[in-house]
Amino acid sequence: RHLYDNFQLNPQADIDHVLVGPPRIFIVSTKAHRGLFECAGPDGQPRFNHEPNTWAHEATKQALQLRDHLSAHSTEQPPWVQPVLPMPFAHVIAKPGEDARPTAAKAWVLHEDRLVEMLERAPGRPTLTDSQVRAWVDALRQHQSKFASAPPTDA
Repeated sequence: RHLYDNFQLNPQADIDHVLVGPPRIFIVSTKAHRGLFECAGPDGQPRFNHEPNTWAHEATKQALQLRDHLSAHSTEQPPWVQPVLPMPFAHVIAKPGEDARPTAAKAWVLHEDRLVEMLERAPGRPTLTDSQVRAWVDALRQHQSKFASAPPTDA
């Protein structure tokens, strides 16, 4: 497993954490706000303290941008990059029976206490092989070399 902290997506934006390793690639955007997060409000869209919220959509947009960057550094089609929003101080409400707490934007929103469990289990997508992990880590390093940043740590 390889972990990048404060991964520079472009000159104006970074991602809190990028994790590459079995089972897949994740971006993690921690939201340290107190309150109630509904993965699907009455209109089906995410809400924070009963107001429309764009955090999940923004994380999904970053995941797609990262996937585009990976594509530019590889001849192979990049896998899905899963956006994850851990919320250490919020109460997260999902639809009944939805363990991963997906939003309409395909981002997982969960309490921070469940983060490691969800990353390890990663329901719903194929697992990366060791050679794929190495290839995507190399692509991330190539992208990151454009920016001044710390190297990844092994998680």
